[in-house]
Amino acid sequence: MEKRIITASDVMFDEGTIVGDVRFEDVLKAVLPEEVYTDEEYEELEEKVPSKSLVEKEAPSDIPSKILDEKVSAERALPEASAAIDSEKESSEAVPETQLRRSNHIQAKTTMVAEEHTGIRTDDLPSTVEILHQSDAGEPESYSEAASNIRWQEAMRNEYDSLKAHETFYHVTDDDLRPITCKWVFRLKANADGSRRYKARLVARGFEQVHGVDYSETFAPVARLTTFRIYVALALELQATIYHLDVVTAFLNPVIEERTAITIPEGIEWLDPKLADYLTSSSKLRLNKALYGLRQAPRLWYKDIANTLTTLGFTPSVSDPNLYFSKLKRMMVLLYVDDILLCAQGNAIAPLDEVKNALKSKYKITDLGPAQQYLGITLRQSPTQIVLSQAPYVLTLLKRFGLQDCNGHLTLLEPGSRTKTESSPCSAAEIKTYQAIVGGIMYLMLATQPDLAYSI
Repeated sequence: MEKRIITASDVMFDEGTIVGDVRFEDVLKAVLPEEVYTDEEYEELEEKVPSKSLVEKEAPSDIPSKILDEKVSAERALPEASAAIDSEKESSEAVPETQLRRSNHIQAKTTMVAEEHTGIRTDDLPSTVEILHQSDAGEPESYSEAASNIRWQEAMRNEYDSLKAHETFYHVTDDDLRPITCKWVFRLKANADGSRRYKARLVARGFEQVHGVDYSETFAPVARLTTFRIYVALALELQATIYHLDVVTAFLNPVIEERTAITIPEGIEWLDPKLADYLTSSSKLRLNKALYGLRQAPRLWYKDIANTLTTLGFTPSVSDPNLYFSKLKRMMVLLYVDDILLCAQGNAIAPLDEVKNALKSKYKITDLGPAQQYLGITLRQSPTQIVLSQAPYVLTLLKRFGLQDCNGHLTLLEPGSRTKTESSPCSAAEIKTYQAIVGGIMYLMLATQPDLAYSI
């Protein structure tokens, strides 16, 4: 089979044309390492794999018209650079393919953002950011800041009602039980359409727990971003739409094993007036369920949801225990804490409804329909392709570090660039800012922009 690597500034990976029509069993053999191919099966799969290169350069007709418009406008704005580029192309035709030469390409400055999928000019970034993502300054740092806002009051009411509905705790006055303090945490959540929702969470201060007394095991696996991208490619190969389920207050479902209590939360006088009348100086809340913030809470939830999926006939992958398959139902499920992605080969309705109804009968679940956003990654699904992008995240990152007014550049890093050692040492604040910038770009690289790897 021919193997080659082609580099380009804009590459679209079309997983739907790599293998063609395959059986669900063939997909399982490709992702489950414990499966071993027989000689006959290997020859059968080898015939299905096309002999041409898996990744080919796009033809000019396949380039989105949007990119063409951008390039045409850049050429009109900079005629001298365009003439130099045309001159370089003409001279390059006379150079043999085997001859190496240093490029004299003149880079034309552009005001377009490097990521094509954002579709937003840097000149328009400030107003766009304000629409999509409000500043973190809108999130209260304490209960006293949020108590005067009716929207945060409603968010706290919803959280407390959910705690009571799950019978998370009950009032006790045992003097021998040392309570763990708790606090309210407030977050502005961004939806796929750019709107916001107010979220309040009562969280236990898990750092006060003592190992061996308040908890033992804490490890809980989560799905890797690599697994997510493979899952999306397999769903496209199986002609399946990816559906998104969100488990409401997931950590409140499993029963806690250790004797644990928390202090009385702030706002109890208006959240639960009846309970407030019985409170004394030794009052505390004994936990029945795993509250957010406890060290063992993620592990208890993973064990609970894993047991549920196993009961429904799913088998976890050896490579990633958060990826589940069902040969009988011809379905795949991917977990990331309380976010569940599921799909069925050919969008079979019966197995999808069966699994959804089974999960809804045990947990309080919000059915978000076809997946549009997952871990800050936007998904646009169609029968022929699934497009992943992080445009809102890019805009938020630019505004966070004051770079929203900077001009974009198509070249992520000048070839042959070398870093320079600063003559004077950096301050602690500068080091922290640098680390934050690199960390933010690394998540973008790991999720959807692997071309950023070299530049950072």
